[in-house]
Amino acid sequence: MKIGIIGNNNLNYLPYLKKYTDILEETNTDYEVVTWDRTLTEQEDNEKILLFKYLAPLNNSKVKKIKDYLMYYRFVKQVLKNKKYNRLIILTPQTGIIFIRLLKNKYPQKYIFDIRDFTYDNFYLYRFLMNLLVENSIITIVSSPAFNRWLPKSKKYILSHNIDNTYFDYFVNRNREIDLDQVRRIRICFIGMIRPIFYRDNKKLITALANHKNFELHYLGEELVKGYLKKFCVENQINNVYFRGKYQPKEKIEFYGDTDLLNGIFGSRNLEVCTLIPNRLYESCILRKPILVSANTYLAKIVMENGLGLALDFDNDNLADKILNYYKNLEYEEYDTNCKKYLEQVRIDEEIFKRTIKKIIS
Repeated sequence: MKIGIIGNNNLNYLPYLKKYTDILEETNTDYEVVTWDRTLTEQEDNEKILLFKYLAPLNNSKVKKIKDYLMYYRFVKQVLKNKKYNRLIILTPQTGIIFIRLLKNKYPQKYIFDIRDFTYDNFYLYRFLMNLLVENSIITIVSSPAFNRWLPKSKKYILSHNIDNTYFDYFVNRNREIDLDQVRRIRICFIGMIRPIFYRDNKKLITALANHKNFELHYLGEELVKGYLKKFCVENQINNVYFRGKYQPKEKIEFYGDTDLLNGIFGSRNLEVCTLIPNRLYESCILRKPILVSANTYLAKIVMENGLGLALDFDNDNLADKILNYYKNLEYEEYDTNCKKYLEQVRIDEEIFKRTIKKIIS
């Protein structure tokens, strides 16, 4: 059995590739990763990785992007012809759509289709293509059960959480004590890329907690619209909000160490934010940092049903009082138990995913 894993981006943009390579390594299964080095920064020192070396900035024009994708299509088509893989693993819907003709004609019921993030266009052709990709797959992996709100109906979906299993194994039984009496200002931290879609609710949070003696807000990560929230704070003389921009991966854990509440506030105004389960939720549970989320989302449903944090209604809640009351009255032993129970269910889901992949490649 020889497996081909097909992506369409640099390796650092395929974070859950390792879930598959770990299983393939464990079972001594022959495999290769075929993907696109868009930035010409990948090292060609791994015989299992076949790179399409072609510079393709994300801000290229649509016409140029079409040309780029055609070149990548030809590259992968030739690889598939030469390598004759028995099974394929298709990472991301975009990759699936690029190669849908090949998959339907050459690999029906011979590929695993992996969907980790929201990808949806509300027009007939896109829905038709997604339906073909799902139905011609052996199974389709999703990172959130709520994706059924925008994916075609099918019995082929298997859940695999966006969690780094290495961290999971290490921290799952971690214990941490919170000395609430020693906390002078509650540090609420957002760690990751700050996208425009997150601005509305975060702007309301900043406004509600502006210069409040009991709170600090920290943002570690790049703003896609550079300086939008920072400029808002400067213009309104808000002095308890701090921005640090880009960070190195090793800084993330250090930053978590200084965090009291994790900011998982993404908004609730479209399908993307209403259906996702971000890796931030797992990090919150692993590190025992309660998470704040936007109400009326699938994430809020998980958080409130499992006692993992607090859902905020940004149109109706008195945010400062609600957060302060939650944190001051937090029963830590109960919260710690809730995290362990939730992570145990995640572990069970991941074992089902692992067994399913092993069965397919055996």
